[in-house]
Amino acid sequence: MMAAVPPVLGIASGTETRSPMAAVVLGGLTVSTLLSLLVVPAFYVVTDRVKARMR
Repeated sequence: MMAAVPPVLGIASGTETRSPMAAVVLGGLTVSTLLSLLVVPAFYVVTDRVKARMR
């Protein structure tokens, strides 16, 4: 994830061609990290509550 930051910011040489791909990779990793940290645990909590109500 941190390797995509210099091309996105344009710090290194030759970033004109790599910048769009680095932005997409950085965005995808950020979204997938947020999903795995927030959505998956929330899904388990909701599933557990539904399972408890059924009993």
